[in-house]
Amino acid sequence: MKLLILFLIISFLFITVSSSFSQTAEEYYVLGKKESSLKNYNNAVDYFTKSIELNPDYTDAYYELAYNYYLLKENEKAISQYTKVIEMNPDKAEVYAERGYFYLIDIHDCDNALLDFTKAIEIKPDFYDAYYQRGYIYLYFKNDFDKGLDDFKKTIELRPDDPYGYRELAAVYDKLQDYRKAIDCYTKYIELESEDEDAYILRGNIYAELKDYDKALIDYTKAIEMDPINEDIYFNRANLYRLNLKNFDKAIIDYKKIIEINPDNRDAYNALGWCYIHIKNYDKAIYNFNLSLNIEKDANAMLGLAVIYYKKGDNKLSKNYLNQAISIAPVISEGIFGIENAEKETDEKLFSSDDKADLKELFKLIGK
Repeated sequence: MKLLILFLIISFLFITVSSSFSQTAEEYYVLGKKESSLKNYNNAVDYFTKSIELNPDYTDAYYELAYNYYLLKENEKAISQYTKVIEMNPDKAEVYAERGYFYLIDIHDCDNALLDFTKAIEIKPDFYDAYYQRGYIYLYFKNDFDKGLDDFKKTIELRPDDPYGYRELAAVYDKLQDYRKAIDCYTKYIELESEDEDAYILRGNIYAELKDYDKALIDYTKAIEMDPINEDIYFNRANLYRLNLKNFDKAIIDYKKIIEINPDNRDAYNALGWCYIHIKNYDKAIYNFNLSLNIEKDANAMLGLAVIYYKKGDNKLSKNYLNQAISIAPVISEGIFGIENAEKETDEKLFSSDDKADLKELFKLIGK
């Protein structure tokens, strides 16, 4: 009896061990998929590698191996495996697109990404994702807006009810300064994707560029309703009130809201200071510029204080603040010309026409 039991145990162990060595490529592949779904990517790599060892022509295993190397951030190995899949299936557009996406997002190699998306389109001329990603590269990395325009027009042709092609086409038209077409595209995008507050902000910015301030205000206000704790949206509306409409009371309300959301926003304190200058409440202006300086030494705040003391007739203190501003931002030594050049370079409007009129008077202290 004991001999029989021992024989059965040995037989069971032999069968178990033998079966482990006889697993097929497909079985290892299934085990790899399971481990990958559990986010055990290293284990998945081991199983897919064993699957390929048993079947060197197993394309799906190479593909999954590439994808799991991608998830492990092992970029060179991922690219190597994607390339292997392409060598085995040179007419599979989706693999070119996936490798292109990997080049773009993880390796930041736009040139190779562009080649892969272009190849994918050659193989599959109605490949929406490849047109979208190639257009994205042309728009945001290559500044080739005409080619970006063609690609995003194609995405809309392929999927006229998909919102994202309209969004990117609007961005292209904005870059090309074809603002009316940009507005039309953002409007279509909003019709299809009405919950994206960024679209209202971007369309509002274009309305502001076109000096259609009422429509810009409507868009900014809608965006605020959708995201009432987003300080950037309040800034857009506040700056419109201050810099363009000279409605300082409403601007002050929005800048105060920004500070309520983020008490360390020194730009809001500076903007408040300039508002108070224009309503001649110099004490509150000084208070807010000093709050800004408590956060960080800032040329904008120093200029504001210089203007206030110049208006008060204290030229010595005014010049002291002006020199401090110059030490922080030497471009200020060039006077209003330097400030306007800085605004152009940063594409950011910091001062209203009234602010600049005050600054021109101030710069007389340094002969500018």
